Amino acid sequence: MQSQKYTGKNNTDITEVAKIHEEIKKMDVATVVVSENKVSFSRKVEGLELSFSEKKDSLILNINVLDNTIIKNPVDFCFGSLNKNFNQNLKIKFNIGKSSYIKVYSFCIFPNADSAFHIMNGNIKIGENSTLEYIEKHTHNENSSNLNVNPKSNILVSKNAKFITRFEILKGNVGNLKIDYQIKLMEGAICDSNVALKMSGKDTAEIKENVFMNENNSKSVLISKIASFDNSVAKVFNYMESTGKNNLGHIECHEILQNKGEVSAYPCIKVTDSSSRITHEASLGGVDNKKLESLMSKGLTKKKAENLLISALLKS
Repeated sequence: MQSQKYTGKNNTDITEVAKIHEEIKKMDVATVVVSENKVSFSRKVEGLELSFSEKKDSLILNINVLDNTIIKNPVDFCFGSLNKNFNQNLKIKFNIGKSSYIKVYSFCIFPNADSAFHIMNGNIKIGENSTLEYIEKHTHNENSSNLNVNPKSNILVSKNAKFITRFEILKGNVGNLKIDYQIKLMEGAICDSNVALKMSGKDTAEIKENVFMNENNSKSVLISKIASFDNSVAKVFNYMESTGKNNLGHIECHEILQNKGEVSAYPCIKVTDSSSRITHEASLGGVDNKKLESLMSKGLTKKKAENLLISALLKS
């Protein structure tokens, strides 16, 4: 696959919503644009291999970063549809060689989705001494909670490698979200995961992240920050285990609710060696009254003060 010049034909719709249509014109920016289950545009750069197979009802995407490769510019993925009803089914295999680095922005664009599905099954392998930063940003329908979003990934983080991931919904209702990440850390590996959601209407979210530190000297942090409004329901299931030596882990969950929102957190940790340590912290309930009163004393209304505190939580 040769590098292509972005023409803007057939795919400007979702890339413009994602506000990346100018960025992906640059010839040194690797890009994959997928409308439902069809690749409408792609470009590779030196050291990054891309291949794909389009099926009737799914897309298989293979990404390979060669050994000793530093991808200078962040890679842009754009997955989406402007349709109301669709079924996007993505199967992604992501392999990063040894001593390499890549940062990916994954824009998932569904501004009109209603009774629609975005399903992603990923297998990710990060080679020794390599780093993957994966930043996922969603745009959803502001008037419907009927989008089903199901990202599921198995991630292997090899010796002394790093996996950094962020998940947030920039605009629109969450819909029905189910995240399922299974993360295995090898010797000296690092995992840093952060999920931030603002939920409303009849949104539901189930966040499930399992981290296994079965070797030595690895580190892991799982952070979830959720604001639940109206009749939305959020459940966070975090599991972290260490059976090796000198491992460090932390689970953190902050959930704010208002109206008839419902939030719950289920942290579970397992440690089998005294040289390792895993901690967890959870705070669930309304806005902190002391912080609220402090802002209101400076002239803010209660509603504005609450919104400011919630925004600060999600952006922190």
